[in-house]
Amino acid sequence: PSHALGPSSSPAATDGEDPHPGHRYDCNFCDYKTSKLSHLETHIRVHTGERPYKCNQCTMSFSVKCSLTKHLLLHAGVRSFKCHMCPRSFATRQTLTEHLRTHTGERPFKCHVCTRSFTIKGSLTEHLRIHTGERPYECSECHRSFVARRSLTEHMRTHTGERPFKCDHCSQSFSAKQTLTEHVRIHTGERPFKCNTCPQSFSKRSTLKDHLRTHTGERPYKCPVCPETFVHNSSLRRHMHQHEREPANEK
Repeated sequence: PSHALGPSSSPAATDGEDPHPGHRYDCNFCDYKTSKLSHLETHIRVHTGERPYKCNQCTMSFSVKCSLTKHLLLHAGVRSFKCHMCPRSFATRQTLTEHLRTHTGERPFKCHVCTRSFTIKGSLTEHLRIHTGERPYECSECHRSFVARRSLTEHMRTHTGERPFKCDHCSQSFSAKQTLTEHVRIHTGERPFKCNTCPQSFSKRSTLKDHLRTHTGERPYKCPVCPETFVHNSSLRRHMHQHEREPANEK
């Protein structure tokens, strides 16, 4: 027999024995199934957004206790897992494993709808929402919605002005951790994204992606006014300014 569980029927956290040992528990929202009630209770938080484990040193919160424990290592400065290919180190073995894929190019999590693949499972989960149209994270201020919780968190900072990610090398601060990571490479000189066709390397994955088009000839940015196409979006924007000036020049 199976038991379905949703927010209306969610029991209190089960620290003791499973009340229905040997039974299967089904999620009311998706196809997830498990033989452990505690696993289902944790899974349900994916749908409800509940994050009961709160960090006492910053604003972050987590759906499972082990994620909070790992997060606290960052505040403690514990980074025991060192990358053998660059100077970076990490608080958990899993984070190091995920980081190493930026060096090896391994992207084991593949989308079954398109050709995209990802270095971590969470990125694939978020990407699939682009295909399904699911945007479960909504801003309470302007009602924009997002496929990823971190996108909502970063967006909220446009309302609050918060820039919690501070550079240790200069006075700049940022609203998103990824932006800080990319900025710090200006100081360290780290360029982890290497072209497999020529010797060039880059500090940002997006810059490598743009660079690769110089080898492939791909020009994905098309002008809606004339037949011109461009390798970079910034080149298209500059080109569009020329069209905006054309009526004034003709007068």
